[in-house]
Amino acid sequence: MARLPELRVAALDERQRAVYSLVKREAREFVQGPIRALLLSPDMAEQIQAFGRYEHNLAVFEPRLKELAVLIAARAWTSQYEWYIHAPLARKEGISDAVIDAIRNRTQPNFEREDEKIVYTVSHELLKNHRLSQPLYDLAVKAFGESGLAELVGLLGYFVVLAMMINSFELGIPKGETPPLTD
Repeated sequence: MARLPELRVAALDERQRAVYSLVKREAREFVQGPIRALLLSPDMAEQIQAFGRYEHNLAVFEPRLKELAVLIAARAWTSQYEWYIHAPLARKEGISDAVIDAIRNRTQPNFEREDEKIVYTVSHELLKNHRLSQPLYDLAVKAFGESGLAELVGLLGYFVVLAMMINSFELGIPKGETPPLTD
């Protein structure tokens, strides 16, 4: 059960409404999920939205690898909403059902593509250990360059922030849907 009421645009103050309108214009599908919590601090929401805009539209990682990283972050935080939204997107971008299921079940995926294996290993180690070993850092830099690794870390950070908002305010999936993740 969510700790916040359903979002009612009419109840938003002027600043919240301005940020809501910005998010709605840029939303890929619809305005839900963490925005309800983010709007409690509209200035913060605007900054996070700007970072999200970068991650969704400008970052160098192809969508397939972005969606894989999102699933890894969502699973690390058991973020039902993120998983609910992003598992179908990951599938659409070419992440196999076997990989998605392995991440959901917290088992080691078998990757056919080396870039996916590196994204998984970097993301998993960073989210679990809060740092990267030197060999893994070197592997990631060789695969993606320093700027690519920085973007992967930023992407993970963005979705961890959203997962923390979702989990703290118990912003779940739509009513009537079955939670996709178990602990």
